[in-house]
Amino acid sequence: MSFSSKIKAELEAKGTGALSCPMRKLVRYSFIKWGTCNDPKKSYHMEFKPPSAENVQKLHEAFENYNIKLRKSKGENSRLYLKEAEQICDTLRIIGATNALTYFENIRIEKEIGGYINRKVNFETANIGKTVSASISQIRDIQFIAKQTGLDSLPEHLEIVARLRLTSPDATIEEIGKMIRPPVSKSGVNHRLRKIGTIAAKLRDSIEISDWK
Repeated sequence: MSFSSKIKAELEAKGTGALSCPMRKLVRYSFIKWGTCNDPKKSYHMEFKPPSAENVQKLHEAFENYNIKLRKSKGENSRLYLKEAEQICDTLRIIGATNALTYFENIRIEKEIGGYINRKVNFETANIGKTVSASISQIRDIQFIAKQTGLDSLPEHLEIVARLRLTSPDATIEEIGKMIRPPVSKSGVNHRLRKIGTIAAKLRDSIEISDWK
């Protein structure tokens, strides 16, 4: 049984006796007669296909009473629809489809949590990628300096960071800072690594210039 059929079966089983508001009765009747709703696992989509312009107008007015704006498809055949999960939930609440509403809300929450987790994982993966890329570049600079002039040619505070980066290639900037005694802030470690990068770049430039002589 489709999700739409389950909603209609629930509504027909309850009847309209509990609905005192004419607008709610109209929306419920319209859904039973002309409405469909996708399973939220697939997509958020509810639509109505009223048979006449008069029905379309009445349905618009009924939804506007609840501050819900129905969208209208282009073309001769009138098709009114909702795409926002919140508006679909509101509609299920209006027509009294409590079982369908509970199901819809649960799926919606699962999707939102899943989306949040995916965004967080993607963000952390991107950060890991940046950290690894930066670490590789820093290690290349440090190894180049070690080969050309030796790490002991660096100022002591830069030599300490350089050696820690070589021995801890997977460490974050923050972790390297904590290894130093006394500890150095993340920005402080970054500043020192940039200094090392500048020294490596100047060494490369000097080698290239001498090669041309």
